[in-house]
Amino acid sequence: MANAPISKLHLESVDRIVSIPLVETSFKRIEDLYGKVKHTNRLFNWYFETAESTIFAAYESVQPAVKLFEAPLKHLDGVMCKSLDLLEQRIPLVYLPPEMMYWNTKEYMSDHLVRPVLKRADSVKQIGSTVLESSLTAYAAERLDEAFTVGDKFVDKYLVPLPGDQTDAPADEDKSAIAENEKGAIKAIHHGQRFSRKLKRRLTQRTLAEARALKKQSREAINILIYAAELVSVQI
Repeated sequence: MANAPISKLHLESVDRIVSIPLVETSFKRIEDLYGKVKHTNRLFNWYFETAESTIFAAYESVQPAVKLFEAPLKHLDGVMCKSLDLLEQRIPLVYLPPEMMYWNTKEYMSDHLVRPVLKRADSVKQIGSTVLESSLTAYAAERLDEAFTVGDKFVDKYLVPLPGDQTDAPADEDKSAIAENEKGAIKAIHHGQRFSRKLKRRLTQRTLAEARALKKQSREAINILIYAAELVSVQI
């Protein structure tokens, strides 16, 4: 960069913030990126040099006004320094190098979040297996499977698939989805899923059929109305 303006007002809090390793590294990368862009070609170099000179001149012009706010700025600097002291006491991790901060954060997340979650998930899995294998669950699953069987019969009776309609999957497709080793709660769950898909298909078929019939009736009613109007006009 060009020669940056040196502030006559020294703020300790700014120095402490800039000295934080993460902030210092970020500034260094930004400065390197700025230098690369600036020196890409002569046009960019001239443009950034002009901008820096303008900023420097503007800074020098406001120096007399800055002196008027020196006391409030010093007070603000003291408050910020106290805040940084608290930050250093409560979160000393902030003052570690970025690589070490990343490593410590990774270890903390692994010890306090990932491992407990995996341990709890394994416990839940064991509890779930125990519940699925219990006699009470097996009895409830058997009753539920019987209810789905009755529901299948009602759907076949009152929501008959339309002839020639390909939207309804063949019955063999549903039956082939049943694994030979399925039993208990797993069997009831899969039966419920098949029943839900079947009911959805049949309701969709019935809705489309009603819509087609209504459209046909509306067309016929309009034709009759036009014919009646023509007869009336002829008689008049």
